[in-house]
Amino acid sequence: MTWHDHCWTHSNKSKNHQNRSSRAFFSTTSRGARIICLGGYKFTKQYKVKYKTRWWCGSSRACPAVVYTIDDKIVSCKHKHNHPPPTTL
Repeated sequence: MTWHDHCWTHSNKSKNHQNRSSRAFFSTTSRGARIICLGGYKFTKQYKVKYKTRWWCGSSRACPAVVYTIDDKIVSCKHKHNHPPPTTL
């Protein structure tokens, strides 16, 4: 697993305090797809353009929360969900 202890928000462009809820890690689903787990939510890959990947909330396609990565490092995220976190990841 790869851990990331930071996440930038679009609203203030500042680092969140390092805590368990903002810690992100990559995992793999039972079908072999990579996901990002962040703050009790999971993000699945939406698309990749050149070296930048966009991940969207895995719980709801209507959710506006997204994460962007470059080379497996989170470079940006909008972590505002319109639903509670799932009970299991």
